Amino acid sequence: MKQKEISSAIIKHQNHFVLQLRDFDKNIDFPGHWGLFRGHLEDKEDSFTALKREPFEELEFLTTNAKLIGTITILENITHLFLVPWCGEVSSFSQHEGIDLGVITLEKVLTGHIFSPEFQKTFPVAPGCLACFRLYLEKRKILDHRIINPPF
Repeated sequence: MKQKEISSAIIKHQNHFVLQLRDFDKNIDFPGHWGLFRGHLEDKEDSFTALKREPFEELEFLTTNAKLIGTITILENITHLFLVPWCGEVSSFSQHEGIDLGVITLEKVLTGHIFSPEFQKTFPVAPGCLACFRLYLEKRKILDHRIINPPF
């Protein structure tokens, strides 16, 4: 099986993170799990271009200020993980993928289970999403400093 490259966005709003509850479609990875906004790189597309495209397709959210957290392998796929700061309102998103949207604390994400107001029940966090948040935790102090104090 050929490795695919994926760009994933950890969308951060103050001390919260925007996640989607994935569809129940059995043809996708981890249906019915909470996850990040992500997508495969298309032909001749770099990871930052894919990062800008995916949140727009899924949320109509324009990504302009993102920092690469790092690159990790998840389920045999190469994942380029970006931190994307956000200061808007959830109501500004137009969700085109997934079945619920949450603005969640880091502590709640790391429990591995998140309550869905839409379905009035708890769903698991996708293992790849948890792996991405562990990488974020490793690099958080450096990343937060860069966003607050850009080098330009």
